[in-house]
Amino acid sequence: MIIGKFTRTSDGWSGTIQTVTTQTKVRIVPNDKRENDRAPDFRVVSGHCELGVAWRRTTHGESPREYVSVLLDDPFMSAPLNAALFETSKLGEANLVWKRSQSSEAATDE
Repeated sequence: MIIGKFTRTSDGWSGTIQTVTTQTKVRIVPNDKRENDRAPDFRVVSGHCELGVAWRRTTHGESPREYVSVLLDDPFMSAPLNAALFETSKLGEANLVWKRSQSSEAATDE
């Protein structure tokens, strides 16, 4: 499910996350305070609030594809949300994609 549309900026990405319950303008900007290789590559911010972090990643398989793995968190969310930012076929545009974890899907099938 696509929950955001983004445009590349000079230093990251800018766009909107939109779900049934929220519509938030967001920037994904470089993390200038990386202290080690495991630290996030990016910070996810809205205004002056940090909403999450993100890392550069590459898919596995025959045709590896670069993407940004995003972890969003907010005091009003019941749990952190994992998503992935994939560039579209249009240069400089990307979609933020979210998929419910399989363990949560199994719990709703009971």
